[in-house]
Amino acid sequence: MVVPGIFEQTLTEVQTRLDLITKYIDVAQVDIADGVAVNGKTLTGFETVSRLNTSLNIDLHLMVLHPTDYLVRKLPFIEKVCAQVEPHFDKKHFIEEAKRLFYKVGLSLNPETSVTEIYPFLDQLDYVQFMAVVPGGQGRVFENHVLEKIRQLRQVDKIITIQVDGGITLENVKEVYTAGADDVVVGSAIFGQPDPVKALVNFKEQNI
Repeated sequence: MVVPGIFEQTLTEVQTRLDLITKYIDVAQVDIADGVAVNGKTLTGFETVSRLNTSLNIDLHLMVLHPTDYLVRKLPFIEKVCAQVEPHFDKKHFIEEAKRLFYKVGLSLNPETSVTEIYPFLDQLDYVQFMAVVPGGQGRVFENHVLEKIRQLRQVDKIITIQVDGGITLENVKEVYTAGADDVVVGSAIFGQPDPVKALVNFKEQNI
């Protein structure tokens, strides 16, 4: 499945992009970056996110030092929450709180992070996200060694949903699916194009 990824600094910018794609997709990812956990910053704060107005299912990618702080209450349009494993926080508590609020929950790994980091949590997760670029911005180049990490996890767990975020293009998306990914998060290759809707449709046609 193609999941448009939105990395913007203001609520208005996020809302504009959501409105643009609403007729063509069911799910979008909104990135939340605090500028500390990653080198890049977006809109932050649970109350800011709660003011979004959308009929889409939204996945929150929490690139922040304290992701559990975002689990204040259940927002009806938020389907999934995902946190980077690299900051030092209580992963078990984050997962438990997300489940308590009836979110689907995932953990995301930077390109240099070993896939074994999430093995202790696999039976508690709904999905695993592999970053194929250093997180904190869009338009970065896909790091091919991440494909082997995808294959490694798929050998260990045949069922868990695998999502890949960063550097996805029409040229490499089929290879990412073939490696074992279920979902791809696409940012600049959609929103950085002259016709974002056409780009999104083109990606949807590549979904195997």
